Amino acid sequence: MLLALGVLLRSTAGAITTALALMWAPMVFGALLPQWAQENVLRYLPTTAVDSLVGGLPEGSPLYLAPWAAALLAAAWPAVALGAAFAVQARRDA
Repeated sequence: MLLALGVLLRSTAGAITTALALMWAPMVFGALLPQWAQENVLRYLPTTAVDSLVGGLPEGSPLYLAPWAAALLAAAWPAVALGAAFAVQARRDA
């Protein structure tokens, strides 16, 4: 995912900063959000999907995803990011 962000942003430092913000900011500020946002937004972020997949979240948690959904989501985030990076790179270098 860092590779895709680096291509999209054209900056290594920007890619690292964005990736760290995507990983840490939702978990830090997520507790301040209402329950609806936690269940319907934070649940579909890549870190939450991986936590559900490896057993880091208990089944009763509002952020928990079923294993098949977590695996699909964990694969979809990098696939979408790499697809966007490929499209942007092909457009810039055309």
